[in-house]
Amino acid sequence: MDDLPPILSRPLIPPVIADYHAGGPAAPPARSAFAGPRLSAGPATIILLVFLSVQFAAVLVVSAVAGFILGVMHAARHATTPVSQDFAPFLPAILAWGMIFGTLGGGIAVAKVSAAMFREHLGDASPLGAAWFYGRLRDCAQGLGAGILVGLGFLLLATLCASLGIKPDPGLLDKVAVLPGLPQVAFIAIALFLAPPVEELLFRGILYGGYRRSFGPARAAALTTGIFVVLHVSEIIRFSPVIFGIGGMALAALWFRLRTAAIGPAVAVHFGYNLVIVAALIISFWAK
Repeated sequence: MDDLPPILSRPLIPPVIADYHAGGPAAPPARSAFAGPRLSAGPATIILLVFLSVQFAAVLVVSAVAGFILGVMHAARHATTPVSQDFAPFLPAILAWGMIFGTLGGGIAVAKVSAAMFREHLGDASPLGAAWFYGRLRDCAQGLGAGILVGLGFLLLATLCASLGIKPDPGLLDKVAVLPGLPQVAFIAIALFLAPPVEELLFRGILYGGYRRSFGPARAAALTTGIFVVLHVSEIIRFSPVIFGIGGMALAALWFRLRTAAIGPAVAVHFGYNLVIVAALIISFWAK
């Protein structure tokens, strides 16, 4: 710990206990060191449901507000065209704002509820804790490289599939990613700066630690990875081979979280993978 800069050695949310570790494997603190609910499958699943609920609610609220405003504008113009025609051009921007508020709000909710329920466990760097630590720069750099390699491997697979006639069906998010302006900026910001930390704090942090305590290492890895993949079902439906990219990234992130006893390197893996995918989408658009 002494050789780490302060910003790398402190936890993301300071625990009540003083004995935490961010540089390597650590034994779980004694049970008596923790007050309040234990980090287990039940509370961890509650955090997951809170995250999903906030995301869903944000999209609903943004859509409702946008629909109301567009409806008022439509009525004020005494338009004879269906209101859906006025709504369609704004759909990418509405989706972008929904994604921003959903991801940001979900991340804040995860942090707040986690700190309220089991703050001490967030500073437990063992496999039974959340390991909410920045980690070492070296480990984060290695995680970034691993994420980029997984992303490039998926692009190679996608290219091979395309040569065999298996091509992805562009979805709304793909269209948002290549649409200049706010939608594209929002997509890039979420993919690179919001989704990696929020999802890693939740899946490879809270969820894995809780499931590991309740179900053991193998089931915890399978469940957290499986849930993560299922939540990307919209991408899998459009292009089934993407399951190898998403699953590979999730497993690489989990490996780094366990090897380094910190969530920071897992975030770096996620960032590196998303960086490759975002770059590929934008380059393919401008190449047309």
